[in-house]
Amino acid sequence: MYELFTVDDESRDLIHRSASEAEIREAARRTGMRHMREDGQRWVEAGVTSTEELLRVTRD
Repeated sequence: MYELFTVDDESRDLIHRSASEAEIREAARRTGMRHMREDGQRWVEAGVTSTEELLRVTRD
């Protein structure tokens, strides 16, 4: 499981403007970023890990 944030022009601009984390995350989601829990769900569905393990490692 992983969460990868690729800095593009829009996110770079938001960072330089000291935008909130929520604004930066929203921009990243628009360009395809998935949260770690979302990525982990595909591992659960594939039978690689359990729901319990997914929840353990992605606890907020």
